Amino acid sequence: MIEVERKYGIVFFIRWKGALEFMEKLSRGKLGAFVEHVSPVVFLGPILGSRFGKVDVVSFLVLLALSLLVIGGPAAGVFTLLFGLLGAAFYVLGSFAVNIVLTYLAGGSPLPGIAPVIPGVQVGPYKIPFLEGWLSILLIFLIHEGAHGIAALRRKIPLVDTAAVVLGFVPLAAYVMPDEEAFKRASPEAKVKVLGAGPTANALTFLLVFPLFTLLGYALSPYFTSIYQNYALGVKVLSVPDTIEYNGEVVPSLVKGILSPGDVILSIDGYPTKTIKDVLEALKRAQGETVTIVYLHGDEVRKTTIPNRGYLGVRGGEVVWKSPPPLAYHLLSFLLSFLSLFAMLSIAVAVFNALPFSVLDGGQAMEEVERVWGIRATPLKALALLLLVINALPWFF
Repeated sequence: MIEVERKYGIVFFIRWKGALEFMEKLSRGKLGAFVEHVSPVVFLGPILGSRFGKVDVVSFLVLLALSLLVIGGPAAGVFTLLFGLLGAAFYVLGSFAVNIVLTYLAGGSPLPGIAPVIPGVQVGPYKIPFLEGWLSILLIFLIHEGAHGIAALRRKIPLVDTAAVVLGFVPLAAYVMPDEEAFKRASPEAKVKVLGAGPTANALTFLLVFPLFTLLGYALSPYFTSIYQNYALGVKVLSVPDTIEYNGEVVPSLVKGILSPGDVILSIDGYPTKTIKDVLEALKRAQGETVTIVYLHGDEVRKTTIPNRGYLGVRGGEVVWKSPPPLAYHLLSFLLSFLSLFAMLSIAVAVFNALPFSVLDGGQAMEEVERVWGIRATPLKALALLLLVINALPWFF
């Protein structure tokens, strides 16, 4: 039975009466036991997590797989391998913050390191598709909170409420509310396992979905190439900033005042540019001191020549079609788009929730680390706050 409670205008709290029974059943299964078992090591890493769970071959292999797949290169992998999702969170925020500061010092305009995720809405330079984003966020919320609930039940902590929170049709949040007094009385090990279960479940989702997306994308690549060749016109420019970051340096745009948002790049040095990948390939293949761009401005085909520096100086692009592609293309594109977004948002939610703020899972887990290890978490929280502020600066300056 579904129960819907309306609050604050168009905010709905949706409760499924069978949710608690469903989580109770899962808590007795192998999947729930696996997530709870590996969560301390995946969440806090083998050093801090060793006091809350067993660092065995299984948990270490999960952490190793995550460290190899996490985006950011070898350094991000090392941070993740040592301190789990907590280490990944600090590496991601720290690397973005350093890049933002260096870009400011070089006189450039950096992109923000953090952004709100609103499906179908352009937020600065960022936009995610509505339907794929909606489904991804809803599933991520359910997996995250469901894992918290399953871990709590496994530790004999009763649940008093569970609901999904929706603004109109857009999922805002989901929550599983354990009995507060029972949670307070639980051991530090139990608390960390319950807190870490949500982010760990999201990280495990990433480990499953991202390889699936990669393999499927590779298998469908020849089909998509043929579709682009037969149906695509070119690549539409979304924005032309004064400067961009290229190879770690802030450089001036080479097409500022030449290309405009909405222009469609048709070819570069005679190489047809049907996709963004084609644009990059054409710039890489260019041999002379200049490159010639043929583009569509409104209904007029224009040509321009710029210096060959390996880049153009635009941000964002999307395929423009000269004729509608077949239905199969749209269905397969939706599937790949959903899998990609689902994987990336899953790991983003896992990493973000590991930050040591009191309102997040990571902050509450660090309180248990303080009790067990005697490590003061306040400096760590201050550093995280500083990095978060730096990542948000480009939204305001």
